[in-house]
Amino acid sequence: MMKHRLVYGATLAIAALAGLLYLPLVGAFAVFAILTVLLMKEFYGLFKIADPPFPIFDRIGIVCGLALLTAAFLDSIPPFSRRLDVLSLDSAERFVVFLSIAVVMVRQFPQKHNQQPLMTIAGTLFGIFYVAYLLTFLLRLGIEFDPNVRWNRPMGETGRFLLFYLLAVVKAGDSGALFVGCRWGRHKLFPRISPNKSWEGLVGGMAVGTVAGLLLFYLLGQPVTPVLREFGRLRWSVADALAMGLILTAAGAIGDLVESLIKRAVDVKDSGRVIPGLGGLLDVFDSVLYTAPILYFYTTARLLW
Repeated sequence: MMKHRLVYGATLAIAALAGLLYLPLVGAFAVFAILTVLLMKEFYGLFKIADPPFPIFDRIGIVCGLALLTAAFLDSIPPFSRRLDVLSLDSAERFVVFLSIAVVMVRQFPQKHNQQPLMTIAGTLFGIFYVAYLLTFLLRLGIEFDPNVRWNRPMGETGRFLLFYLLAVVKAGDSGALFVGCRWGRHKLFPRISPNKSWEGLVGGMAVGTVAGLLLFYLLGQPVTPVLREFGRLRWSVADALAMGLILTAAGAIGDLVESLIKRAVDVKDSGRVIPGLGGLLDVFDSVLYTAPILYFYTTARLLW
């Protein structure tokens, strides 16, 4: 089982990276859009198999999620973002968030026989924010920190490094936690949420993820000093690589536990059956969704220092 998880996980990661890093940005956006639809369908499917199930506005949620992703994309590409400024919109994302909330609430009005209206509204909005909104940070990591990005060019050096670093560190941490936890795990982390996760696995995952981050720091960066590297517009020190390695792997474990809590609430083991040995796409991306905003805000702050 572990071998299958590692093989399929690595294959999926390589395929996704090849599409995201080297396609023109409009092609990378299409990959993100497809991923958004698949993840949101899987997420809303969990609510439909709850016992008892309750109505969910899955189609509206997916449309709103795609609109949110599109707004983030247009906000991050200079030619489009300047036009949005002319329209006096500080952020198209905020406008889409407002419309999403309004549409979901108004859609509830005609449902005369829905006995769980609050759950319907909450579940639909939760899918928009948990999946689509968090995915916008992955998109922004890839394109927002390179000043010369264009929709018909691949992402720049800074964006490629940040996406590759995030996926490599988080997934190395996941794999390290799985291996160490299966082999030496004795003390349960949160057995009520996920009975198989252990403190030993968490520490092992953090160690493996941090080492992976340090290797990428030295292998991919342009040397400035023995402890400084440049990645396009971004300059990091060894301390940055260490801090992000530890923080991202710890946050990735939290993201994994959050999805486990959701699955336990509807009494399923895997979010889907898309990937042999791994379950659903949410089972693969749960830790990435949770960590992308952390790396985005850290990078934003780092460029201001």
